[in-house]
Amino acid sequence: MTDAPDPAAELASLAAQIAEHAARYHRDDAPTISDAAYDALVRRNAELEAAYPELVRADSPSLAVGASAAA
Repeated sequence: MTDAPDPAAELASLAAQIAEHAARYHRDDAPTISDAAYDALVRRNAELEAAYPELVRADSPSLAVGASAAA
């Protein structure tokens, strides 16, 4: 039995978290985490994608070009 996290599951979680926080920041102008915390999520996503390039998701934050503007 291993305690190692599943990288695919972690990438899925990171994609959802980053998308949610990006929307709160860019679309809603109402961030709920610090820039440093957001950057840490993005860095972790990049680390996992570098280690497991075969697991890069179609909805990966690293593939996103930008976000919708706030209304």
